[in-house]
Amino acid sequence: MLTVWVFHVLFCFCVSVSGTFLVSVYGAFIFALSATVFAIGQEKWNYFAGMLLLGIAWNFSFSAGTVMLTESYLVFNIN
Repeated sequence: MLTVWVFHVLFCFCVSVSGTFLVSVYGAFIFALSATVFAIGQEKWNYFAGMLLLGIAWNFSFSAGTVMLTESYLVFNIN
């Protein structure tokens, strides 16, 4: 469980260094790579490699999307 948080923090750092659009493109590319690995066979390694790539792609996309969401709204002072 600890490694999941470590990877998440590293991916968030990657977003801040590379920018949200580029990290989203990386995520889409890894999603396509994951689908290719799933499509080329039904062995055990296809499943494990595809799931690993899918998790990495999801983390890239989710981290970039979260940063995009927080940058998309304005905070208004009501006082």
